[in-house]
Amino acid sequence: MSRYLPVALDLRGRLVIVVGGGRVAQRKVGYLLDALARVRVIAPVLSPEMQGWLAEGLIEHYARPYVHGDVNGAWLAFAATGDSEVDRAVA
Repeated sequence: MSRYLPVALDLRGRLVIVVGGGRVAQRKVGYLLDALARVRVIAPVLSPEMQGWLAEGLIEHYARPYVHGDVNGAWLAFAATGDSEVDRAVA
């Protein structure tokens, strides 16, 4: 029996926030861009791939650590910092 629930979401044009700028965050952002979501990344530093997406205007970037309340107004948010304390705060 699977412990996972597959979910399909229509994210077209919806604001989705990803907190984190590394490899895991990059993978999530790639999927979100494929789903035509409006993506905002909150992280002091972005991976090279995400820097490219930013240069192309595909994502928004807040170049700083997460601040309580940053996910307010988002339709969906992902925590991908690798810092359990920050990830819990995002959740």
